[in-house]
Amino acid sequence: MVALSGGDMRPIVYIRNEEFADAVSVRAKTTELRNLLDHVDEMVDRVFADHEGRS
Repeated sequence: MVALSGGDMRPIVYIRNEEFADAVSVRAKTTELRNLLDHVDEMVDRVFADHEGRS
């Protein structure tokens, strides 16, 4: 979510419950989230491969 509020017209980007006031910080967080999701994808592949191997 992106917000502009009150008299301060600087944008703030919210990701989950964190505020980010600059692009560098947002990119660092989205990189962290991408890495987490890559690990989730790897785990899902293993889980379903194991399950399918037992069926």
